[in-house]
Amino acid sequence: MPHHAVRYPTKLKVRVVYDLEGKFSGTSFNGHLQGPDLTNPLIGVLMLFRHGHDAITADIEMLCQVKVPLEDRDVFRFSWWPDGDINKPLCDYRMNVHVIGARSSPSCVNYALRNIAEDHGGWRLNHQTDNSKDVLRKIPESERDTSVASLDLSKDNLRVERTLGVHWSMAEDCFIFKICPGEKSLTRRGVLSIVASIYYPLGMVAPLTLPAKMILRDMCQMQLGWDEYMDDREATRWSKWLEQLPKLSRFKLPRSQVPILVMAQPPT
Repeated sequence: MPHHAVRYPTKLKVRVVYDLEGKFSGTSFNGHLQGPDLTNPLIGVLMLFRHGHDAITADIEMLCQVKVPLEDRDVFRFSWWPDGDINKPLCDYRMNVHVIGARSSPSCVNYALRNIAEDHGGWRLNHQTDNSKDVLRKIPESERDTSVASLDLSKDNLRVERTLGVHWSMAEDCFIFKICPGEKSLTRRGVLSIVASIYYPLGMVAPLTLPAKMILRDMCQMQLGWDEYMDDREATRWSKWLEQLPKLSRFKLPRSQVPILVMAQPPT
């Protein structure tokens, strides 16, 4: 299995990723794997996230937790230098757990997750956040996300958290949009870069993004290259759309779809 390290600038971790799409003699490891898609669709998860007044997010610590059956481990062989010493002869090892990059891994891991959830649970939840300070106080600091772990809950406001691909203002409990288009060239590549940066899968910002997508469609129909500049007519349309874009930063969408019931005061 060809593999390489991925380092995250914001995290002191190294993750090993296996390139199982890499081909040898015309075939790849993933070319011989298949499995059902058991991942919950993002739109459905977002809709469930909008239920209820309180919302909590967490990561399931499931990486390298699902074992590969003993009889299948030979297909997960890889070479490694003992103790990281490249002067020593290479040794063959086998992965005992499902790896990132294998086409079968999402199916196997999600299957295990669902069965454990139905049976008894058992995976640790970390990086937890919540829009309620009362709930956060009950979560150990070691289990809180870094965005809230350092807060003084008696006086600090909750911050904006990126969850499910969208920005969630926990203090206001609403979805917001951060727009930083920067300087982009008047090309298909530049237009696509800005349009793709405005992401909200439930479609609430479609009235704003649709004109930009129509400009991109027209550029494709004109068969413009990725780095070929648009003509003056398209540039005028694009400039007018960009002038409206900053308004999106003022748009806020309540996360909760459940109305807050105000109890009537009893008559005096």
